[in-house]
Amino acid sequence: MGKWFKGWSAYELVWLGVFCGIAVGLTAIMKDSLFGFTVFLTGVLCVVLAAKGNLMSYVFGMYNTFGYAYLAYTNGI
Repeated sequence: MGKWFKGWSAYELVWLGVFCGIAVGLTAIMKDSLFGFTVFLTGVLCVVLAAKGNLMSYVFGMYNTFGYAYLAYTNGI
C-alpha cells in the first residue's frame, strides 16, 4: 500500500477510513467550511499518527491547534 501505511494493520486502516468518513459527513451535514473540515481532519490524523509513533503527528497537531484557536476566536468562543 505504499510507504505511508507500511506496518499498519487492516483494523487501523479501516478505523482511519471510518473517522475520515465521519469528518466528511459531519462537514456536509453542518455545512461547515473547507477550513473547518481541514481542522477536523487534522485532529483525527494527529491522534492516529501519534498512536503509531509517527513524527508527522506534530505537523498535523500544530495545524489543528492553531486552526481550532482561530475558529474559536472568530466565533466568539
